[in-house]
Amino acid sequence: MPTLIMHREVKVGPFMSDLEKGKKAAQVLMQKVPHIIPHKERVVLFRKYVNNEKTVLGLTESACASSQSTLITVHRSRIVEDGYQQLAMLPTQALKGVIRVRFINQQGLDEAGIDQDGVFKEFLEETIKRVFDPSLNLFRATSEQRLYPSPTSNIHENHLSLFEFVGKMLGKAVYEGIVVDVPFASFFLSQLLGHQHSALYSSIW
Repeated sequence: MPTLIMHREVKVGPFMSDLEKGKKAAQVLMQKVPHIIPHKERVVLFRKYVNNEKTVLGLTESACASSQSTLITVHRSRIVEDGYQQLAMLPTQALKGVIRVRFINQQGLDEAGIDQDGVFKEFLEETIKRVFDPSLNLFRATSEQRLYPSPTSNIHENHLSLFEFVGKMLGKAVYEGIVVDVPFASFFLSQLLGHQHSALYSSIW
């Protein structure tokens, strides 16, 4: 396959149609050179995939009665700890489904709004905000305030499990279409993509 594919060679409409039909050639192109399709179109396609999967698995809001959803209880002062304890080992299908959050305030009382979508969104945003706070020492920031895993994260005995939990929470945000602002360092993103660019480590200093 040519390493360079010009945008003009791909007609977006027919290509997107081939993707939705599951045609192998289109899938390979999307995997190898996703930039041939505008980002906006890729987002639309991803949302379609997610919605279709939720329908097939019975994970839509209407399909998930209270008894089929996952209820977690989270103290405001222990959002990361409580979230980790109740969600880290949750099966994949349950994690993709509806998660209901009961917040406990500083006085130890239940907060209102347990069945509102905004409550889970708030929990997810607060969790992500706290796990990426350098003071927790799971992640550090470069001089440009870009985040990467802390070399001393092992001060937490369960640091590897915590990293996995962070990944699941980011995945849940993407799956639900919740936008979060996490400025990762370029060398870390490069590693996640399997690239080897040691020079990028200079941005740590």
